[in-house]
Amino acid sequence: MLYRWALLAAAVVALGGGSSPAAAPPDDKGARKEVARLEGDWELVRPEGSTDVALRLEFKGGKLTVVWIGMASLPAEMTLYPDTDPKCIDVEFKKVRREHYEGIYKVEKDTLRLALAPSDVKERPTKIPERAEPGKVYFFGVFKRMRP
Repeated sequence: MLYRWALLAAAVVALGGGSSPAAAPPDDKGARKEVARLEGDWELVRPEGSTDVALRLEFKGGKLTVVWIGMASLPAEMTLYPDTDPKCIDVEFKKVRREHYEGIYKVEKDTLRLALAPSDVKERPTKIPERAEPGKVYFFGVFKRMRP
């Protein structure tokens, strides 16, 4: 079950193409700045609590795409809340799966830490863990920015 959650969480985070709206409201300068900060490809380097799944998140033009390397990709809509502490992200899959995930994230240089609650849990994680915590219901992953 944890394996499926890790795959789904990764897909939710990474995908976002199609007709997704911008990740931040047009009048929110802080969110637009954060969208620009996330721009690019991020590779999962520490699949905490999961398996050896190769996963990549693609943030392009304010949109998110989750890519399971060698398998599939899934578009998602994302909304960022960079003025919260910790910074929050909502990821919604409207194609294939109709699921909404609430989570938090932290970016330090070229490292993205992401924690997501399962789609059926409407309680956002409150802190970014340093490592996977057995028994917790949320997905945690560490991603590194990929260089062109």
